Amino acid sequence: MARGYNWKFDIPPEIDEHSIAKHRVLRRYVENYIQILCLNPRRECLRLVVVDGFCGGGLYQTSSGEPHLGSPLILRQALQAGRAFVQTRRVEMGMHRPFDLEATLHLNDNDADAIKSLRAQLATCPKNEWAPTTHVTQLDFNMAAAQLITAYKHSRRSPRIIFVLDQYGFTQTTLPVMKSIFTTFPKAEIVLTFAVDALTNFASPETRELYRRILAKTGFDEVVSAERLTELKAEDHGAKHVIQTLLLREVFPQTGAAYATPFFVIPRQSRRGYWLVHLANNTRANDEMKRLHWQEHNHFMHFGAEGVGILAFDPVRLDETPQYTFDFGDIAQQRTSSALHHDLPKLVHDQFSAGTNVGTLLERIANETPATRDMVQQVLFELGRTGEIEMRTQHGRQRKHVDRLQLLDEIHPRRQFFLFR
Repeated sequence: MARGYNWKFDIPPEIDEHSIAKHRVLRRYVENYIQILCLNPRRECLRLVVVDGFCGGGLYQTSSGEPHLGSPLILRQALQAGRAFVQTRRVEMGMHRPFDLEATLHLNDNDADAIKSLRAQLATCPKNEWAPTTHVTQLDFNMAAAQLITAYKHSRRSPRIIFVLDQYGFTQTTLPVMKSIFTTFPKAEIVLTFAVDALTNFASPETRELYRRILAKTGFDEVVSAERLTELKAEDHGAKHVIQTLLLREVFPQTGAAYATPFFVIPRQSRRGYWLVHLANNTRANDEMKRLHWQEHNHFMHFGAEGVGILAFDPVRLDETPQYTFDFGDIAQQRTSSALHHDLPKLVHDQFSAGTNVGTLLERIANETPATRDMVQQVLFELGRTGEIEMRTQHGRQRKHVDRLQLLDEIHPRRQFFLFR
């Protein structure tokens, strides 16, 4: 994220705590991504492309003056760590089949000073160690994305691609570009910073014409109009949550991604929240990102229902006590479990009267709950044990432990379901 930071001087810009937490999530996600895709011992090579679309200058300093690596070097190290882990694990397992990571790292920023700083940081990296093939460009991201899409869509072996789009604000990454990414590469993933508070706060009848131009710039006007959003905002002082929900329900699905994790990052200085949105077409990827949010509690927030119904969340109300204070901590986990115990029997009864299976239910609620797959399966197992739903294997047997649950295990509503519990 170059804009918002000054890269003109030799002193690195200061980085906030919430951005450091975001970097930890990126590092762990890429490392875990490699490990998960290489669980199959027969895989000899993983071809992976990581694109850092707004990479910045590569080095920051903390409030105490300590150096902190930027996302380009963090992603580089994550690729190295993921590769080393897979290779070491295979040696420990006595496997002789070779493995290598064929990784390419594309680093782009439109800020000349940021790119100059980045090149200086890359020059300090050790030369005698494995590293991904690295390309540095200074382009508007939409142009950079178009070039990358053209280059890789004609590739003989289509790679896995992760786009890290840590934009400043909400206008630098457009809906048409994201749609083009998922149309060309259905298995791609996008990790997007989106200043949703800034976008919704800006909506007003007085600024409608400017708002219309902003939506046109992002491509969101293909889905929602400035008139609709500003009228919603004018109807009720607290209508900001309606606009945010509208973006989740109507805009982000148009990217072509089936699953999204729209959780807030709340900077301590401004208290103006933004989303760290993870877009993917795979529930396992969606679940992994949720798991990392739970690990990084205190920096990520969710304002809304704990169980099923995430799209009904309330906004960050800076002048009021939030209706929900959900920081992915221990109390939030207890509340999530309690809410799922209430919500899941009713959902199974209302939407799966003929029954379903664990895998289908997980897919159905992936966009509707902050809970991880393990949390949901634990609650399903407990509901089955208490008889509030019926859980059984494909052969009609009962599971004795939650760890034995399988995606094809059957779920049926309780034969005598009481709507009012």
